[in-house]
Amino acid sequence: MVEISGNEESNRPGGRLPWFIDVFLYPTSRVGLGMLGLFVLVPFLLSLAVWGFALLINGLGGDLAFLIGVLAKEVVSGINAIVTLYMFWYVGLCIRESAEGNYRAPNSLASDSDEIWGMVEQTLLIAGTTAVCLLPGIAYYLVQNTVDGRFWLLLAGGGFFLPMALLSVVMQDGFWGLNPLRIMLSILRAFPRYLFVVPVFYAPLAIIACFVIYLGQTDNMFISLVFRAVYVYLLIVAAHVLGRFFYRNEERLDWF
Repeated sequence: MVEISGNEESNRPGGRLPWFIDVFLYPTSRVGLGMLGLFVLVPFLLSLAVWGFALLINGLGGDLAFLIGVLAKEVVSGINAIVTLYMFWYVGLCIRESAEGNYRAPNSLASDSDEIWGMVEQTLLIAGTTAVCLLPGIAYYLVQNTVDGRFWLLLAGGGFFLPMALLSVVMQDGFWGLNPLRIMLSILRAFPRYLFVVPVFYAPLAIIACFVIYLGQTDNMFISLVFRAVYVYLLIVAAHVLGRFFYRNEERLDWF
């Protein structure tokens, strides 16, 4: 890990704004905004480059143009995958840094090859935990092939456990954090505060879901750029909400 800024106190400013304003300012550190630009602009610029490249080779025709086009798309997909891995690693880092009491996104970057596996592992942890929590609802839909009250009940139940499960696996750095009994006990120990943090956690994700649905219905790259910027920003905010919950309830949770 490379520290970009030695001023740790900038992450813990003395005068706090109201929490419902300050929580949305979490990504506004220097490196946080840089990461936002990386996660948003790189996929956009690559899409723009592929679009322009497709216009250039369109006149070639034949198998050569087809082969070059396929190769270019594969290269872009590989770069986008690396950016996505890095984004999930950074989301996990935001959770851990917020759990230490920081109010702004971490001023640190991955610096060596060891972090590559860390990015893959972090992505698997987040994706795997989400899949496990939502599995009952997904399985019901696959078996019954219907969306009814039971489906939504199973999905809501899994969604209720997801924030605590996600916090647990990230803070304990492994799938052993998915112990269902321990997660339930943790929720009970901090139940009133957890009831508050769940909607705060899901509010940014709900906005993200709306954006993703809308993005699937538009081909305008610039609108997609704006929406991607918003949902990546809110994803980092959601990570901060989880970390702050741990910071304020560490003794109640009693994980370490």
